[in-house]
Order: sequence, then C-alpha cells, then structure tokens
Amino acid sequence: MSFFSEVDVGRFSNPEGFQMRYFFFILLPGLLCLAPQDLKTRPVIAKFKTLTSVLDGLISYYKRHQNEVNLDGIFGPLILQHTIRRILYVHSYPWTLQNQLSYLLESLESVILSALPALKQKDEVYFEKLGTILQLDWSPKFPSVLLVSESYGQWASPVDGVFTEDVSDNCLHELFKLNLTEQRCRLSVACKTALLTHNLGGYEATHTVLYLTVIELLGCQDIVNGQLTEFGTNMYSLITDRCAEIYSSFRALLRDDVSIYDKRDLLLEQIFICGFRGFDTFIKLPLLDTIKSWQDPSGCFGGIDRNIGTTRATTNSGRTLLFEERLVGKYKGNVRPPFFRERDAHNAQY
Repeated sequence: MSFFSEVDVGRFSNPEGFQMRYFFFILLPGLLCLAPQDLKTRPVIAKFKTLTSVLDGLISYYKRHQNEVNLDGIFGPLILQHTIRRILYVHSYPWTLQNQLSYLLESLESVILSALPALKQKDEVYFEKLGTILQLDWSPKFPSVLLVSESYGQWASPVDGVFTEDVSDNCLHELFKLNLTEQRCRLSVACKTALLTHNLGGYEATHTVLYLTVIELLGCQDIVNGQLTEFGTNMYSLITDRCAEIYSSFRALLRDDVSIYDKRDLLLEQIFICGFRGFDTFIKLPLLDTIKSWQDPSGCFGGIDRNIGTTRATTNSGRTLLFEERLVGKYKGNVRPPFFRERDAHNAQY
C-alpha cells in the first residue's frame, strides 16, 4: 500500500501507469498543532496564506478527479479532514482563519464522500484487505516529545529488505483481520522481527512507525507491549528509537541541496509520520515555501523522472508512503531552492 498516492489522470495517456502524491496534506497536523504560543507570534499564522493556497489547489484537483482516486490516494485527504476537525474543536483562532478551515473541511468531506463508492468498486479485494485504515481516528492526539540524541544511529549502515512492501501490507492486514477475534493484536514472528530491527533504511523505517501507530489506534498497545516485554522494550521506546533514527536521515537531507529535492518524497514521509507522533523537531516552517514551489498549475505535485523518464513507483528500501513524480530540470546549476536561500540568509542551523 502506497499511502497518499494518486493517479495523475490529467497529464498522461495511460493514467493508471502513473502515480502522483498530495504530500502537503501531511504538513498540516504539525503546522497547526504546535505547542501553544501567543496567537500573535505563532509562526504558522504568518504562513497560513501559503498553506491555504497550496491546499486549495490540491482540493481542486481532487474534485476534478474524485472518481479516479484509489485507496492510497484518499488517505491523505482523510488525515487532513481529521486534523482540521480536531483543530476547530480544540484550538481558538481568529474568525477569518476558522472560516477558511471550515471551508477546507467542507470541501474535503465532499470529496471523500463522493470518492468512496468508486474507490470500493475499483479494487474490492484490496479495499477489503486494507480499507480498515480509513476507519481509524487520524486526528492529531499525541503530545509533544523530546527527541533523543540527534546523532543516534548516524554511523550505522541502513538495513534494507526487512519491512518490504509485502511484509508491511501483510502486517497491516493481519492486524485488521484479527481485530474482532480472540487473537486480536497478536503479532506474527515476521511483524515482530520488523519492529525489533534497528536502523531500517528510508521508507522501511517510516512504515515501521506507521505500523506502530496503527497498532495504537486499534487499541492494541497494552497487548503488544506484553509481547515485547521478553525483548526488553515497549511501543513507546520503539517509536522514539525509530524516529530518532529517522531524524538522522532527515537532518542529512536538509543539509544537501540536491538530496532535499531528489528525496523529497522520503523527506515528507518523515515529517508526517514522526511529526504526527509528536516529534515537533521534524516541523521546519521554512520548508513550506519550498514545498509550494513544487506544486504545478493543476494543483498536484509531479513530473517525469529526470533519469529514467518515468514515474518512480518504488524504491530499493520498499514501498513508499507517498508516490511522487520527478520534475524535469528544476533547480539545476546555481539556482537554489527557496528553503536554502532562506536558510542561508538567516544562517539557520539544521
């Protein structure tokens, strides 16, 4: 399962063969649910126009292509829907901002409601296997967490091939299938092995945290903690350790002008899953302008792979949460993306 992916039907003659991603949805939980601050100084307020501009474009694209969206593609709007509901219920913002959020929420609910019937018919088997993930409560609820040492795991070589696409899908399906039985929350050996493997590379690491999060959202935390006792660990420790490992990779991407562009799908996955878990160190507001620069006039984020001329669908480290397409020729030579220009100007330390 490739979360947040969507078919770019407007650009290719064979739309089913191409994927694009609506990765900006993953930033909203972190941006609008930061630790309480004085309203006038809350940094996201200054960025809200940029945020709503991007989201308006994305939602507009969804409205035009709601019949083509798949299970993976609807996951992003669903998370944003839950996030905005939570924000409007818990937080107090100026009337104009609340009005804009209410409009976004109404638009999202309309898109999701319209897309679900076609989505179920498109692949009934796949929906039956993993559709339960859409029924979980994805509103941001985890408290802010202080990350452990930023250098954690940075000298170790990434381990690949443990939490592959097949293993990840099967582990999620296992949870959903057993959820209403006496065996609910009982993890297989393969899934426990994936959770206990340190320093997973790239996408496998982010999917491990996603899997741990689904375990919690299903109410399985206590039972799984019991299964992990013999290994001397628990859910909280695993999530903290994995996000610490991921943060090492995240920081490396932010330091590299090329990597932040070529690996932007991985970067945004890292922001989403660990930011969702409360690790606010992953939320970098200066990145907002750079992310906006990746959006094309249609409202989506995409392009053709600069190396192979096709959309990259998978990676060596397993399935991706967010599919994207490469933009040809952007930021070549001495032209630096907005994030790096702003970072250099303010001498930010990342």
